[in-house]
Amino acid sequence: MTAEFVTSGPQTSGPQTAGAETFRQHLRRTVTGPFRDPSLRRTCLPFTAAGSAVSILFVLIPVFAVTELDADVAAVGLLFVLMTTTAVPTSLLLGRLADRTGSRRRLGVGSVLWVCAGCTALLVVDDVVHLVVVGVVFLGVLEAANAQLFAAGRRAAGRPDEPTELVALTALMRTAYALGYVLGPVIGTALLTGFGVRVALGACGLIYLGTLRTHLTRRSPDDHRTPGNRPVPTTRRRAGLGLLLAALGLALTAPIVRSAFLVVFLTEGAGLPLARVLLVLGVAPLAEVVLIPVCGVAAARWGPDRVVLGGCVAAGVEMVLLAHVDRVWQLALLQVLGAVAVACLVSVGMAAVQERFPRRDAFGTGVFVATRSVAGLLGNGAGGLLGSALGLRWVFLAAAVCSFLAAGLCALAVARPRRPVHERT
Repeated sequence: MTAEFVTSGPQTSGPQTAGAETFRQHLRRTVTGPFRDPSLRRTCLPFTAAGSAVSILFVLIPVFAVTELDADVAAVGLLFVLMTTTAVPTSLLLGRLADRTGSRRRLGVGSVLWVCAGCTALLVVDDVVHLVVVGVVFLGVLEAANAQLFAAGRRAAGRPDEPTELVALTALMRTAYALGYVLGPVIGTALLTGFGVRVALGACGLIYLGTLRTHLTRRSPDDHRTPGNRPVPTTRRRAGLGLLLAALGLALTAPIVRSAFLVVFLTEGAGLPLARVLLVLGVAPLAEVVLIPVCGVAAARWGPDRVVLGGCVAAGVEMVLLAHVDRVWQLALLQVLGAVAVACLVSVGMAAVQERFPRRDAFGTGVFVATRSVAGLLGNGAGGLLGSALGLRWVFLAAAVCSFLAAGLCALAVARPRRPVHERT
């Protein structure tokens, strides 16, 4: 399979030539591609499985810790901090090994099986200490495994190095992953109701096994060459990489803060009913399924850095407004704005980082995942301290400041002219 679905059809010769029509054509091909092309469906399904498994795990692990192991909130927070910390070096290490050793398939399959072993171990965990050990040693590799999955998906689709193709392909994979976040809570609720929390957590391993298909997809002959024999480009576009990573690290604190603190803020601070809040929060994943392809096609036309800049602004505005929410309908409207921020920062942000690492798929994806993990540490750690000292409203306002600062950094990255830098081999 190749990425021809992105660029096939009429093209324009300039930004002003039939721009709206071209945008609609690209969007139509991106959205309908998986329905028309069986190979694209096979590429998307493993990402839906990954999103379903991850969404179930991160919802049920706190429930399991509190209800089955009598853990307190501090222990649950420590577990997630340690898991996030583990994700930073493992994402970078696995990415570098995959690109340099020629063992991409083995590392990808091994990371999936390692995560599945951790899910299986949850069936027999009997205290908080063992839960922390399993979480750090096994589930701490989950983000690195997802990074390998996205890199493998890019290679399975023909490893597009053209920015337009890369952005649209990444958007397609992220859309399938977001669909898993829609299906995951439904599957998790059914498993929890029918079999209990332990079995539901163990079943996540079986669901995550569905990602093996991407790693086992037949590669092109070029993928099987050793690093010394593989042709490596002599130049790559690295201009603004540091600014882009700094911007993403700051702006991604917004969705982290929203996930960690919003429910408590709305129920305890604003007095909104928990059931209605949880119901409205389901709007965001549904909106992401629609918005990720739109943002991906926008990035393919106007450049990923510009769309990331828009995501930084959207995240900042969302955080300011969330700090003043006191009605359910206001929360529902802001879910769409939050979905715009996630679509721009996560989906397009990943493509913007990958674009700067041509022929180093796994490491480029690992750099993005590590950056997002650092944002998780910043959002959860600083947010918890600030919320305890000043109140949760100030956590959202601080995230807004970070997002607007990120927008400034991203604007500098957009403005900086790109100069080719010699590739290190």
